[in-house]
Amino acid sequence: MGMLEFVLKQAPTRERGKWLAELREKGISKKPVVTEVKESDDPVLLSQSVWLWEAFSDISSQRQYFENGPQAVSLSEIESWAEIHAVNLYDRPFMSDMMLKMDRIWLKQKYAEIKREREEGRKRQERQALTRGRGR
Repeated sequence: MGMLEFVLKQAPTRERGKWLAELREKGISKKPVVTEVKESDDPVLLSQSVWLWEAFSDISSQRQYFENGPQAVSLSEIESWAEIHAVNLYDRPFMSDMMLKMDRIWLKQKYAEIKREREEGRKRQERQALTRGRGR
């Protein structure tokens, strides 16, 4: 399964300090990961919003798969996760928007991977058919 890539952008100093202080209060001491912001359609995930990635991973791990591949994550699944994990009402619209964007990117990558695998399988079958035809 391919990795979903997001751009991680450093928050303004005032916000970053608040976020780090909250982490220290919880007994967590990590340096924020900072990378260059790329020009792309990928959503930008601020360092203090890493919880969104964790939420997406939880929700995505429960997704249904059908014959042709994975099904999109539904808004009701996102809202249920937010309710269970007591995400405050102010953050829920942002969370829902980001989850849906993340899911679109994940699905695009996953279906590209499925297409590649199917094409490789088709080519492998064609080669085997040619090999069998020569052996007669």
